[in-house]
Amino acid sequence: MDVWLWGATALLVGIVALNVMALSLSASATRVGQQADVLDRQNSALRARIASGLSNDRVQNEAQKLGYVVPEPGLIRYLKPGRDDAATAAKRLASGQLSSTGAYAPPVPPPTDATAP
Repeated sequence: MDVWLWGATALLVGIVALNVMALSLSASATRVGQQADVLDRQNSALRARIASGLSNDRVQNEAQKLGYVVPEPGLIRYLKPGRDDAATAAKRLASGQLSSTGAYAPPVPPPTDATAP
């Protein structure tokens, strides 16, 4: 009879130990979930800051400060590459007609009504 009593005691202690471990893991999972929620909110706030920094109005204002202008509708044309374009560009680079330094020269702003002749 003593063997059964010790066996039942061991089983009860094991069950209690398993419940304690389950509660501990549950608490850890809750803590990790809360940290994930905080990180999600921080990421959302950072995305909003990035989006506001890249807003269309802000980009257009900065481009205007650099001298860029928005072309009128119909003024944008697309070029089709020709067979000899690469060879022609290579010759122009070699002769110095074309620069590969990437030096930036701001465009000349279009005349306004006040400065137009």
